[in-house]
Amino acid sequence: MAYRISAKRIQDPAGLRAALQSAIQLEHATLPLYLTAMYSIKDGSNTGAYSILRSVVMEEMLHFALACNILNAVGGSPVINTPEFIPKFPGGLPMGIAGGKQFHLRKLSID
Repeated sequence: MAYRISAKRIQDPAGLRAALQSAIQLEHATLPLYLTAMYSIKDGSNTGAYSILRSVVMEEMLHFALACNILNAVGGSPVINTPEFIPKFPGGLPMGIAGGKQFHLRKLSID
């Protein structure tokens, strides 16, 4: 299923900084989901799935770092030390991504 994100037109530097902060929060919120599944794999088993999950985690962390760096470059500062920044599970993703779908921290499974 494809999810649509309504694009807001960025009008000014403050809007850009807000969009980058939202991107930082989204990238961060996906990490617990992938890490929980990855670390539920028993050592030495399902190495293919482990490698794929690890590569996704690394990409999400790269996106997080890039968004933080760009936010710094345009005069902002990433806000990551507030209770609102920490994702809660079960729960939705920031900005209503995935149409309000609730995500749970679970071990790796077909589901």
